[in-house]
Amino acid sequence: MVQDRDIARSLVIRVARKSRSPKNVREIIYTIARFQRASRSHLGVAEQALTRTPGRSLRRRPADGPFTAAYLVHVALECALKARILFRSGCQDTDHLKRKDVGAYNALFRSREGHKLLALADHLRLSNLMTGDGGEWVEDACWKSMIFEERPYSLRYGAQTVKRDKAMEELRRAKKIVEVVLAGVQFVRGLGKRSDKR
Repeated sequence: MVQDRDIARSLVIRVARKSRSPKNVREIIYTIARFQRASRSHLGVAEQALTRTPGRSLRRRPADGPFTAAYLVHVALECALKARILFRSGCQDTDHLKRKDVGAYNALFRSREGHKLLALADHLRLSNLMTGDGGEWVEDACWKSMIFEERPYSLRYGAQTVKRDKAMEELRRAKKIVEVVLAGVQFVRGLGKRSDKR
């Protein structure tokens, strides 16, 4: 009986080691629509994290609170910006972008830089896109805290604190930005596959 258990255990360990090999790792392909849904979904959950009353249940969920909301706002903006990048590049998904422009794909979708809002915003020239909003928000404290160099990691691992009023301000700002960034962005069948037909 002990021998059977040892054999089963060694098989499980071998399978686990084998499944970690690069050949068995499947890359997830993100589409414009998937980024759009994720962006809107994360904004909704961020709002819930800020508006949920702590005393409503027997115990407060640890995921509720301002720093969690700020993290979700960051992810929502990241997804919206990436959807716009794909759309502007004429690509329907990340796989198409990888084939079309591997440098941009690696820089914005496969590196730490791809999680930094400033890098994504600069790539899109977001300040030009947001001119209808006055543009002065680019220099204000709210935007500067949202593009803080260490985000999103400082929020994910609890190294940065965010007060509730600041998280609410970031949520309001993010809603405006997501609305503008995703305006007109849509999944179009065959996007990027049109060769010479116009």
